[in-house]
Amino acid sequence: MHAATCRLASSFIAPLLWCGTVLAQALPQAVSQFDMLGLIQGATLIDASDPRSGGTITVNGQVVIVPANTIFQMPACALTWQQLFALAPAPWGPTQTGLAMSDDPKPLASYEVAIQGNRVGNQYIAGLMWITQNSLQGSTGYINHIDYDTGFFRVGGVMNDPNSGQRVKINDPDGVFGRAWSPDVRFTIDAENPTCCSDTGFPMGIPRSANDPLIPHSNRPIDPLQPAGFRASWTFPAVSAVFPGGPDPRLMAPFEVGDFVAYSGIVCSDGQLYIAAFSVAANLGVFTWPGSDPAYVKVDASLLGVGGTTTAGISEASTRTMFEGSTTDPTRSVQLHAVDYDNCSGAVTLRDWGVCSIDTGPPNGAVLGRWRFRGDRIPGVGGGGGGGGGGGNTTVRPGYPIRGPLAGAFLPAVREVFVEIVGAQKLVTVNGLISGQYQSPIAEFIFPEPATPGSPLPVNNFETFPFLAQGTGPLGGDGPIIGQLSPWPGILAPNYVRCGSALGVAANAGLDRIVNSGQPVALIGSGSGGPAGTVYDYQWSQISGPTAVLSGADTANAAFIAPIVQTLTSQVLAFQLTVQGAGLTSTDIVEITVRPIVADVVAVTLVEYRTDRQRLTVSATTSDTGGTPAPVLRVEVLSATGAVLGSPVTMLRLVGGIYTVTVAGVAQPAQVRVVSDHGGFAFSPLTRVR
Repeated sequence: MHAATCRLASSFIAPLLWCGTVLAQALPQAVSQFDMLGLIQGATLIDASDPRSGGTITVNGQVVIVPANTIFQMPACALTWQQLFALAPAPWGPTQTGLAMSDDPKPLASYEVAIQGNRVGNQYIAGLMWITQNSLQGSTGYINHIDYDTGFFRVGGVMNDPNSGQRVKINDPDGVFGRAWSPDVRFTIDAENPTCCSDTGFPMGIPRSANDPLIPHSNRPIDPLQPAGFRASWTFPAVSAVFPGGPDPRLMAPFEVGDFVAYSGIVCSDGQLYIAAFSVAANLGVFTWPGSDPAYVKVDASLLGVGGTTTAGISEASTRTMFEGSTTDPTRSVQLHAVDYDNCSGAVTLRDWGVCSIDTGPPNGAVLGRWRFRGDRIPGVGGGGGGGGGGGNTTVRPGYPIRGPLAGAFLPAVREVFVEIVGAQKLVTVNGLISGQYQSPIAEFIFPEPATPGSPLPVNNFETFPFLAQGTGPLGGDGPIIGQLSPWPGILAPNYVRCGSALGVAANAGLDRIVNSGQPVALIGSGSGGPAGTVYDYQWSQISGPTAVLSGADTANAAFIAPIVQTLTSQVLAFQLTVQGAGLTSTDIVEITVRPIVADVVAVTLVEYRTDRQRLTVSATTSDTGGTPAPVLRVEVLSATGAVLGSPVTMLRLVGGIYTVTVAGVAQPAQVRVVSDHGGFAFSPLTRVR
């Protein structure tokens, strides 16, 4: 039956090919949009020495031009095209990405890219790009084992069996959510906007030891009725009610055996396959005390309409825009902002997008702590009420906008959305996270579409994207200026205002940063702009915060050592850069937030005194084995009454957290005290006399 049908079809088609006038195929549009998703087959880089350099990427057999000044999105960070090569692990970087099927050696797994761009003539030019291993790759399951010595945990196996289930470890080069470790820094967690958290957004991690002071087990209340022994939903007390050894909202909560988690990452191998995770979310309802700080918020989904006004006269930026997330404080609304960048200084301006209420959960709501912001459900826009359906604006359904901008205010398009809890303080926790806010890349842009099937394809309107048409300023706050995409992915490149081309001076002190106590810090003012050939005078000065000693204060780039902060509260140091040239003066301010050092745990392991030589030997350990800087331990010799005899003696650090010192010519003490400059201390009597 099938064979006969095929032969009949062939004999019917052939005369159509032979007879009549042959019509010429219509030429394709000179410029048209494309949306491409596929495996990375090849990748090239034009200039390895320029972080703004472009190149090409091959997807589905099609070569796509990656313009210079491209910044694209990885799962939890943004990179330039050159950085994709420069940061590639051995043996690929810096000449290969290690992500392309044509790379040598071939990567362990395939990697995927999504590109939105325009076809210009016969060239495909990218405008926006997202790279991951597989966009749908991820898994869920119960944690069945945690190895605190290595940071690996098992998911989906037999409970308490260390050899079953998927091996997973958090890809965290800075050690924010657990042990410092990364097989590929391009696919890491987001250290400032927690991608390891509860479903409500409370930050979580894998303890670095059984008694990790930054991720304490005391932050997981016990419930003997639960299968894992831990409560699945709880509320932290206010900071004022925190007691020593009790739950503390300023510290992370630990993942525990029995937690149900959803995780995503890349497939790696150390002889065995494992997942290096850039996100881990636990099915836990973790809340903070109503109206108190710190409180946490996160973004789960984001979609921005950028098509402008449709034929019906309705702003597509409003009707197609959607953001969703969760918060640990359902009693306070969240406010959404667009993140606009100055194309010369990189300075950030937040553009108000509106306020969204929080879902109160059953019986009147759906999911406690969840919020949903829809551009077409803003009171006064489109007659949709507050999301409750119907035609009035009198009812605001929990979890929907209660105040928003007029139609079209979502434009111009931005790369990121900034969400903050209304009225919350922005506190830097001891883990270096900023509470009360969350900054997230836009996951999807909705571009113009054909009005009817068969009508000409619209061109993707990248010229309305300021971060593509004008750039975003100095790379990383102190690097080269990221300007307009080149070549431009469209019909005609928009007018580009080059930094420093107009008369005047623009001081640029760099972007605000978070650093560790005792860390060397560079203040970079070399991104300041002005007329070509102008001779500049630079002057740095500190205007607030604990005093820091500046070196090179009269040069473009100054430096200082961050002070040691030993409280649970971070310290902010503000510096002003004054730039003079061409008879003009400009100033800019940068804030450096210094993370506090948590008091370490000191233990004295040996206090030996030799009476014949009057020689004292003391050995001790500290729990802070990887601090920056490393702890300094000192020995104090004490009398029977507790008085300090002589001056403290600095101990020698052997390896990790092990210290020792031998002091000659001292009288036999009653006891000693070992004190760490990270806050810990311990007493001990003589443990051996000979």
